[in-house]
Amino acid sequence: TKLGVDFYCFHDVDVAPQGNSLKEFQANLDVVVDKLLSKQKETGVKLLWGTQNLFSHTRYKDGAATSPNFDAFAYGCAQTKKMLDVGKKLDAAVHVFWGGREGFGTALNTKVKTELDHMAEFLKMAVAYKKKIGFEALFTIEPKAREPTAHQYDYDAQTVIGFLHQYGLEKEFKVNIEPNHTTM
Repeated sequence: TKLGVDFYCFHDVDVAPQGNSLKEFQANLDVVVDKLLSKQKETGVKLLWGTQNLFSHTRYKDGAATSPNFDAFAYGCAQTKKMLDVGKKLDAAVHVFWGGREGFGTALNTKVKTELDHMAEFLKMAVAYKKKIGFEALFTIEPKAREPTAHQYDYDAQTVIGFLHQYGLEKEFKVNIEPNHTTM
């Protein structure tokens, strides 16, 4: 309210300590989300977007949706499911997907098609869950050029749009273009 803005945004790990387990992290997030909901009601400031951070923890060094490590993939799915629940509770207008680690350094040891298939299945599961819980937020993907992987699967808007059409997701997602990422 001091800034005079109508909306706020956050990543899950921005507002809650991760703790020593997924269960602890989600419990921490629940406490904070209740406080956020209370503040929204008190101030009228709304949640523009919320998202899961699937890139800064070392478990995601090889991606989340495209990780060859099943535990990283499963944790990313659980984190995403939780943030969809949080977004519904806080009435978020948008849910942003950031693919900061979805990509590769070299194609020499990478099965690109398999990884893209996995990323599409991950997003399809998110769409199915969104519909199941009646979450009305707009889903967006934000392109990130080389942040931090040499080749990102969501490198630019054209790449994201092509991916969405290839996997039949073009009606479920929009592209969220952040100008600073396009100049990196």
